[in-house]
Amino acid sequence: MIFWLIQACTDSYFEKLPPGTVSEEHLANTEGINTLLIGAYSVLDGVNGITTWEAAGSNWIYGSVASDDAHVGSDEGDATEAHLFERYDFQPLSGYLHNKWRVIYDGISRCNDVIRITNMAHAKGTITSSHYDQYIAEASALRAHFHFEGKIIFGNIMYIDEKVGTSEGPSFYETGNVDESGNYIDIWPYIERDLIQAIDGLPSERSEKGRIDQWAAKGILARVYMHWQGRVQNGIDPSEPPGLGSAEAILDDIIENGPFELVESYHDNYRIASNNNVESIFEIQASVNDGSLGENGNYGDVLNFPYGSTGPGTCCGFHQPSQNLVNAFLTDPVTGLPYLYDFNTRDFRWDMGIPSHENWDRESGYWIDPDFVPYGRDDSAESIDPRLDWVVGRRGIPYLDWALHPGDAWIRKQWYGGPYSPKKQVYYKEEEGIMSTASGWAKGATANNIRLIRLAHILLWRAEIAVDENDLDLAMYLVNQIRGRAANQVVMARDTAGNELNTPACTGYNIMPYLNFPDKDYARIAVRHEIRLEFGMDGNRFFDLVRWGIAAEVLNDYVQIELTRPIGNNSFENRRYFLHNVNFEKDKNERYPIPQDEIDLMGKDILKQNPGY
Repeated sequence: MIFWLIQACTDSYFEKLPPGTVSEEHLANTEGINTLLIGAYSVLDGVNGITTWEAAGSNWIYGSVASDDAHVGSDEGDATEAHLFERYDFQPLSGYLHNKWRVIYDGISRCNDVIRITNMAHAKGTITSSHYDQYIAEASALRAHFHFEGKIIFGNIMYIDEKVGTSEGPSFYETGNVDESGNYIDIWPYIERDLIQAIDGLPSERSEKGRIDQWAAKGILARVYMHWQGRVQNGIDPSEPPGLGSAEAILDDIIENGPFELVESYHDNYRIASNNNVESIFEIQASVNDGSLGENGNYGDVLNFPYGSTGPGTCCGFHQPSQNLVNAFLTDPVTGLPYLYDFNTRDFRWDMGIPSHENWDRESGYWIDPDFVPYGRDDSAESIDPRLDWVVGRRGIPYLDWALHPGDAWIRKQWYGGPYSPKKQVYYKEEEGIMSTASGWAKGATANNIRLIRLAHILLWRAEIAVDENDLDLAMYLVNQIRGRAANQVVMARDTAGNELNTPACTGYNIMPYLNFPDKDYARIAVRHEIRLEFGMDGNRFFDLVRWGIAAEVLNDYVQIELTRPIGNNSFENRRYFLHNVNFEKDKNERYPIPQDEIDLMGKDILKQNPGY
């Protein structure tokens, strides 16, 4: 509830609200409801005054670190609980999971406040019918998104609507996650219903940046269908989805009738200067230096910068790209296509164990000539997809406009997190203090939005369906659209003063379209690989592996190869020790455990733990 009433005796003089609160009646108007709605939008980033990076809207811990995309990074003694996720050691007592649960249900609660008070205002006649339709629709779509987040993370969650805690009481749901027989209640149909109803009440064009419109709600619904179908198909959830035909119709509608197009540069989907571009369908808004002490910025990713005082952010070296992800960007020198079946059997060169002040090369571990790479140009690189250097910071390549990535000097502990740095959410040096926080312990909250759904998602989801329907030509055409855009802009070399040179930073940039998909199995692998390349480090990978039904197979293979990597010029044994006995347990680890604190609060007969925990 939004307010509390304190009574003393029976004299109305003593009836007052706690300081800083207002009654629901005072909020039941356009201004009040809009304020509440903004409050619901504000927790999309996972920060609500209590939670920070452990509940980040980017899901970098739950979607990247828990996959083969990224290591926790930093060192083994920093934010120790985060490191359990890389070992698939998901614990019901995890404070991280508890805070993620809290922020999800905080968002749901805020949406329910909007819906309840909008209904009150409508009954009182203090808002127009058009405002009523839009407020209900926006809050319903947001509520669906929050429930979806909970569903793909925790699995068997409870659905909560605006009647909880009111005299109307529960209607079609229980306040827990089980029915009277103790069976889990599947909430996919309720999420779907919220979105279908929302689409009817939303405008076709957003009134303000960041607001959900019809297209955003359709994009969320398409995402719901893809995950719902995949999880049911692979035995993770029990209900019957409406089928891929429903997803296909929505995806085709967005592609054919939506106002979206691929932006010219892949990188424009990750830089602050191009927030809310023509490719964006639904993104979480961020702002800084607005009096909020950084909490309106992308505070959930505040740890995910190179380590050291000479680069951006100044803290903390988390979320480091894995060698496995880097290897996925390797391409065949002749065809320009990825190595779909054996990409992780050949390691892209790295500088493990080589101090930044020493010269090095791929073969010997040291540059033969100190001037071999005079500026930010890699003249010895393998054939690679150019998206690699927009996703990953690696030694000798310009790190946006900051400097050449120096290697070990920007890595907190190489043997632990590897030699690479995250890059996608980083601000440019010219934006420092303007689009990043100008003060604070980390100076890493930025105005970089989190792009949750963009046209590239829609095209590649549609390619997945085309493969399922054996329409391999369509699947290839859609994948090639994404690959064609990836070739448009590459990272350019820079001189020692930071000036961009008229030459690519790497001579090995090589990406070409597919010429044919010979069979369905090949097409499926190609589409899934493209999804990984396009959205690497975006917090999606774990959930994609789960919906494809291959999480256990892929992640256990990933760990085994990590255990056999060459030690190189330093001791990598500590990393091997960290991964010793790591195992992703099928039919358990596809869902994170429901926080034990929540079960203790509600009772285990109301909120039942996921299987295996």
